[in-house]
Amino acid sequence: MKYLLYLSPLIALVSKGFAELSVDTTLFFSDQSRITGKTISLNPTQDTIQVTSHLFEQPTTLETKNLHTLVINNPKSPGEGDHVAVITLKKHFKNRTKSSVRNDTLKGNIIAVDENNIRLKTWYAGTFDIKRKFVENIEIFTNMPTLYAGPFDSTGWVSSDSDWEKKWQFDGRGMSTSRKIGLAREIEYPKRTSVSFTAEWKTQCDFKIHLYSEKGESRSPRKGYAINFERSYFHIQRVSPEGNREHVMYESINNLRNLKKANFEILLSRDSSETNAILMNGKVLETWTGRDDTGFKGKFLHFFSNGRSSIRFSNILVRKWDGTIRGEPKDGAKKKPQPKAKKQSIVLANEDIVEGKVNKVTDSIMEVSTSFGKILIPINRVHSFDISGKKDEIRMMSKDLRAHFPDGDYITIQPQKLNGKTLTAYSQAFGTLEFDIESFSRLEFDIWNKTLNSARTSTSTNW
Repeated sequence: MKYLLYLSPLIALVSKGFAELSVDTTLFFSDQSRITGKTISLNPTQDTIQVTSHLFEQPTTLETKNLHTLVINNPKSPGEGDHVAVITLKKHFKNRTKSSVRNDTLKGNIIAVDENNIRLKTWYAGTFDIKRKFVENIEIFTNMPTLYAGPFDSTGWVSSDSDWEKKWQFDGRGMSTSRKIGLAREIEYPKRTSVSFTAEWKTQCDFKIHLYSEKGESRSPRKGYAINFERSYFHIQRVSPEGNREHVMYESINNLRNLKKANFEILLSRDSSETNAILMNGKVLETWTGRDDTGFKGKFLHFFSNGRSSIRFSNILVRKWDGTIRGEPKDGAKKKPQPKAKKQSIVLANEDIVEGKVNKVTDSIMEVSTSFGKILIPINRVHSFDISGKKDEIRMMSKDLRAHFPDGDYITIQPQKLNGKTLTAYSQAFGTLEFDIESFSRLEFDIWNKTLNSARTSTSTNW
């Protein structure tokens, strides 16, 4: 990776003025240059961005012609409510047949629905309306309380290694190392727990996660669950509260050898009558019947690097889990058949189905006309409902950028200006909004240019 140590006449233009409001960022260019500093403003009309950096004597304006990614180094955690609605938009026109490109996704609390719009309350752009004709589908989940989100720095982490702070680097909601070493932090494990994170590796996947550990400073925790990911396999081992060792499973993971980065989620219940699961990139890798884990007293969660490859863990999120496994079925598994709607199918959180017509949603209460009369359903008790009516597609524009949230989802927008920490942008689906730029983990430019896809995969800053 080359650092930008000089400025060519075509790139640098000395600017005047300085804005107090700015955001910690790292800029990545197509020639492999990289600049870490503060972004003050963005002017899409002039294709320029204003930044400060230790490389420059004063605030400087750069051309964005070769800028492909802007990483926000300390993104904010999502807000919470009694539910979170996942609204998937239709794919962009001329892009709908390209399965490798995922749909845009908006998340928030649904507070109203009428014939034309869905009103969403969000932590990243306030409350706004989404045009129903651009919506592919809606799913609603119980928004479980967050127990930990980070890491932003080394606070709260412990290790068996006395000089571990020299061996781990913290940046941009992530931590990385090239050594054989572990880190742990104390959390309160509820009855059901979700642990999600992003892992990146230089050469091969080789790390371990340990749950329910009793000693954060231990090199080899005894009790609890040890989940090893190595090359193209994962192995789960459990040591019971009484000290009995059990090999829960040893399974292969398709295509893991070909990856350098993946999102993982571990779903674990203390109840022996419930089902646990591991997911990778939204797909179920494997499930297994729970054990009686009520006897575990350990409160530590460990992340171990096995030392064969530099590794980075980021976007760690520990939350209460509602016990429902959501995600694409594992390879070879049959998908659950979807009900055929006579009018509109409203699938409830307990998997009951109501056939009828959604008249409206007001103050997060859904009014539905059915064959047995009108009923009112709190929106947080609904899992999904059909969006019927006229459909349309969003146009692809040359200056579209892709704004990624810390959890991996993204939206495609047309930037109008960035001033301090406020990004003003437009979409056909919801009009012009002001976004809190620190709600995103990165912005990608020139997104319809396929030649930049490989460059975008290497945007972690310090490893």
